[in-house]
Amino acid sequence: MGRITKAGAWCNGEVAYLAWMADGPIADCLGFMITRVHETGPEAGARRILPTWIAFADQSNPDWLEQDSSVWPIQQYQWRDLTLRRSRDEAIVRPIDFRIHYEITPVGLAGPGRKPVPASDTAPYRDENGKPRYVGPPRPLFLLDEPFKTESIDVTHDFPGGGAIKATYTNGILSTQNLLRQLEKVQGVKPENIAPGPAMRITEGLLKTLKAHIPKKGDPIRLFLTADVLSFLTMLIDRAETGNGELYLALYELHDPELIG
Repeated sequence: MGRITKAGAWCNGEVAYLAWMADGPIADCLGFMITRVHETGPEAGARRILPTWIAFADQSNPDWLEQDSSVWPIQQYQWRDLTLRRSRDEAIVRPIDFRIHYEITPVGLAGPGRKPVPASDTAPYRDENGKPRYVGPPRPLFLLDEPFKTESIDVTHDFPGGGAIKATYTNGILSTQNLLRQLEKVQGVKPENIAPGPAMRITEGLLKTLKAHIPKKGDPIRLFLTADVLSFLTMLIDRAETGNGELYLALYELHDPELIG
């Protein structure tokens, strides 16, 4: 039976990219469960199973709700950890500067001596109202091998580690359903007339709702979407002012009062 023989992880401070390879086909494999292990930082010791949104062929995900990769395993040999710093369902961004590694585990069909994949608290079959979170029968999965561990990587904006080069990014919209849940947490009420789905389905209703949040200084949705970029820009401006320096920027948001004030 084939086994994972090599795996790597790389990070730009916002998103991690993983890739792995095996020495042959892995018998009965239906995909891979990936766990992020926090080595340092406020969540040191935490183990987070990465979420996915793609169901099996005999299931569907009409509300575009995530499940852990222990339920819907990753059916390829590469993946991006989009929730490395941002929450999967809240307008929260993890603070920068911590160390992690990943564990990649092949999962699949039942077989002699194979243990079932443990249930995960972050992947319930039913929601808080008792409604199934996806359509179709749950599929029992089993562990096909021991987890393969990547080398540790630093989640930082300083490159090389501790160096003089800094880079940061905004947070893109993962999916409209993900953003809807964040808006519900912030507003206390679920937005109406907005269809869930991938990020490319940004409806007029959602755009109108976002435009009401984004211009407001300190708004949780604004802070989530701007991520570290806003504080990074204001830091550069403040440093230039206090140090009597010059700063050259290409800005699109020339109407934003926090940037031009």
